Amino acid sequence: MRKSIGLIALLMVAMAFVVAPASADEVDTAVEIGACENNEPVIKCKWEEDLSGCLEDGDPSHVEFEPSERNSWFLPECNKVATPINIYAVVADQDGISDVDKVYYKVTGPCGKQWGPLCMSPCGGQTEVEAAYAANLTFFATGYDIAEVRYEFDSCINEIGVYCVPIEIGYCDPAGEYQVEIWAQDKVGVQSNHLINNFTMLPLACCQFDFTSLTWNKMVVGDWDIISGDEDMATATRPSVENQGNVAIKIKVQGAALEDSTGEKFVKDTCGNYYYQYDAKLRDDPGSYICFWPEEANPRTLQGFVERCDIEALCFSLKILSAMDPGVYTGKMTVTCEDAKLDPCTYT
Repeated sequence: MRKSIGLIALLMVAMAFVVAPASADEVDTAVEIGACENNEPVIKCKWEEDLSGCLEDGDPSHVEFEPSERNSWFLPECNKVATPINIYAVVADQDGISDVDKVYYKVTGPCGKQWGPLCMSPCGGQTEVEAAYAANLTFFATGYDIAEVRYEFDSCINEIGVYCVPIEIGYCDPAGEYQVEIWAQDKVGVQSNHLINNFTMLPLACCQFDFTSLTWNKMVVGDWDIISGDEDMATATRPSVENQGNVAIKIKVQGAALEDSTGEKFVKDTCGNYYYQYDAKLRDDPGSYICFWPEEANPRTLQGFVERCDIEALCFSLKILSAMDPGVYTGKMTVTCEDAKLDPCTYT
């Protein structure tokens, strides 16, 4: 009787350690092993940005183009030698991003000037991509979008990277569209697609003058005195203008009335005749003077224009037409510039 009880107990213990198998679906697997292949790298997207907080100061609302036509706009800064711009590209390679040997860029300006082909460097990552996409700057290659790029960044396989390069567009470079072409090459020489789009440098009329005052010699009725300029920015007594914008410029002038020591303005005498007449011209060309009267409501535009990155002489004259009391007279003259609206590729 005891032996039977012991056997039953042993069987019960053994049964306690038996685990019933869980129900599971079988999953088929398959793979084809072939000869080694070298996959070509791919430029999936690209963009250009400046150093401003919105990444594109020429189009701060970022709505000027549809995403498929993305074209960043940049606004140069007056009296600044160059506008820094960063070019970015997202590059992928199924063989791993380490298989990418070089990423190239080439920029072609409106009149044919080229930067490159030169190499870009690895920089940044998904943070830069997301910021550019949020600002609507990203230009995608056909067949790719932000979801696909995000997926690759989230993948455990390191197949994607960000490359960039800084360039500078100087004020000697014209306003207009700049074409950017980017492509990559892997370590065995296989090239990627060439991804091309443009960015735009907006026109900026900017001028710098080397004088703050104009002082004519002692004059009497009938005299005509001329202050002649030169073509350097080092002599304040010889007026000059330097074009520091990215467009050809025209010069505009406007003169206020001369005043005596008491503050009385002299414009016309008791007969209604002007006391004096101003004249100004660009370059020392005979017959090119533009005359204007004191207190005219609108400025006058001088003949000719100043090319980009050029310095020109300005000449100012004063004619005394009616008798004025002896003494020293002072006044103001406003000299400005505006876009000449010329084709930048026809005069340089």
